[in-house]
Amino acid sequence: AGGGGGGAAGGGGGGGGGPAPPPDERARACADTGRTCTLHLYGPSATFAADGTRRAERVRGVLGVYSVPAAPGQYFGFGHVGECLAPYDDVPADGAADVRRRFGTYYSDDAGRSWSRVGGGRHTVEIGNHGALLVAARTDVGTRSVRYSTDYGRTWPTCEFLASQNASRVRVHNVQTRAVFGHAAADAAADFADTSFVVYGTVSDDEGGVSGFVTALDFDDVHERPCEQGDGVGTGQAVGGDYELHRPLAGGADAGARCVLGREPVFVRRRADARCHNPVTREAEALERRCACTLADYVCDTCYRKADDGRCVRDGDTDAFAACQAVLAAAPHTFRNFTCAA
Repeated sequence: AGGGGGGAAGGGGGGGGGPAPPPDERARACADTGRTCTLHLYGPSATFAADGTRRAERVRGVLGVYSVPAAPGQYFGFGHVGECLAPYDDVPADGAADVRRRFGTYYSDDAGRSWSRVGGGRHTVEIGNHGALLVAARTDVGTRSVRYSTDYGRTWPTCEFLASQNASRVRVHNVQTRAVFGHAAADAAADFADTSFVVYGTVSDDEGGVSGFVTALDFDDVHERPCEQGDGVGTGQAVGGDYELHRPLAGGADAGARCVLGREPVFVRRRADARCHNPVTREAEALERRCACTLADYVCDTCYRKADDGRCVRDGDTDAFAACQAVLAAAPHTFRNFTCAA
């Protein structure tokens, strides 16, 4: 489950996206310094040599933003709050204090419009029970506990495993649902349906030896009952019961910003305050509202950028634009990123 590339997390409405506002506490700290800060997430990226050869780059131990089809609109990412993306090369494995302070794991349940901080440092994460159960464990420092959430990231209690071991000697490599752990690769929504997870990693001993461990975590007892469906579930009117209509793009936005490419996604999901488990056999119900496309649903071609009024204009001065066009003409089928002078 879930120095390289990445960038500001998308938070704007519509297809145009935009910088994501940092979580409240990080925004306040940034504002105190007089800077304008956004949330930046790391992920796979690519650069190109002069001969056009593609070279992939990855931040060590970071696979990028993580999501699963069974939990629409729910994302995990690793990064930091600041004015721009900071280097993450050669970060000490012992999780020094400044690393814990700057870098962290973040979660969004509204398709990236807003983010909350799960905790400092790198985490491996997994999503279960159709998105109603989230599990995260530190991978950059020793730990013998995981954090979990049953309310879409609002709270993160801890669950301890390998209690007899010294935490500094336990290294978690991954957390997966039990179904995914038993497969070569996740291949269905059912793989993220149950409440059982597997944690695996290594434990070191006094002599310097290392042995592997695999342990199961069962969250069946976190809630005492299965969720009950209201009369509206299955009809597009999720009224009553433990479910609600969830509009990931609705958070505080006007009606136009809730649409992407002429559609507003709507899903039926368990309420955050419902103390129950989704039935394993439950399938996500997706609804959809059609709406008109806007300028936010369009992007500018390479060598152009959007002006404040939404029109596409040349990116950079005359020389920069000409250089950009020349490179495209020389290698029209090669994807390249350009940052032209404003």
